[in-house]
Amino acid sequence: MSRTITAVATAAVVFLASCTGDSPAGPPRSQPLPPLAAATWYVHAAEGQPLPALIAHRLVDGTLEQDFLDSATVEVRADSTWERRMWFQRYRAGATPVRVAQLEWGRWAVSDSGYLFTSDLGVRSFVVARMTPGDSTVLPIRGSAEGYVLATLRSVAPPPTMFGEYRVATVNGHPLPSAMYVFPDVEVDGRRFSTHYLVDSARLALHPNGQYQQGIYYSEWEGEPNGPPTTLLYRAYTGDFGTWTRSGTQLAFESGYLQNHRFSGNSEGPTGLALLHGLSHGDPPVPVTYAR
Repeated sequence: MSRTITAVATAAVVFLASCTGDSPAGPPRSQPLPPLAAATWYVHAAEGQPLPALIAHRLVDGTLEQDFLDSATVEVRADSTWERRMWFQRYRAGATPVRVAQLEWGRWAVSDSGYLFTSDLGVRSFVVARMTPGDSTVLPIRGSAEGYVLATLRSVAPPPTMFGEYRVATVNGHPLPSAMYVFPDVEVDGRRFSTHYLVDSARLALHPNGQYQQGIYYSEWEGEPNGPPTTLLYRAYTGDFGTWTRSGTQLAFESGYLQNHRFSGNSEGPTGLALLHGLSHGDPPVPVTYAR
């Protein structure tokens, strides 16, 4: 566990211990607090980072393992119960992430210093000074084995991020299946024909740990010279993985699988990408768009 995570976890424990004592956390309130209204609260940030946020990392058998929080909700019910759900991804040595979900529940009550939340799982209780819809509140929530992380919650869902999996929408400006390369007039042993390489489907996953994974299903077709594809020759798959970086809306990708293979493009909001790349290493890049 890193020094930063350790410090935050220690601070959270101190906060919890002080909040669950007999003494109030602030000056006496002149009026008792009202019961909490039923509402769902959404985590917007954890450890001071927008989601997906790195909430824990450790060495496992000498290999770095990282946990990134994707999303979390705290549901407060009018019957004095609450439920907390968390979804995060666990990365190890750059491999495909393992998706993990956590569930915790308990009861809440009005105390002299705020709203007291206790867990039915036997973990520490905590006090929230205020939880008014429209406001934001900071809450220590149980992360992974490292303990608690400080999360900022609001009563509205956070905006979507650009992390996640995209599917190819267009190639060379046309919807799939679409030709990435066309050789209109080819002659082999006196026979003339056209050759078409069509992208049938493709995916690109952008991970918060700076890794990407790409997979493209394509097919080769023949046709009459300068004509459309008519005869399927074969179907194939090509895959790639590596690292990606962002500067504003500009994206850069560098393969960790194909030597000296790089491509680039731009993000178009949280739901779209406009990139330039080919089928594999050395292919001329063509415009390819991706969408959620």
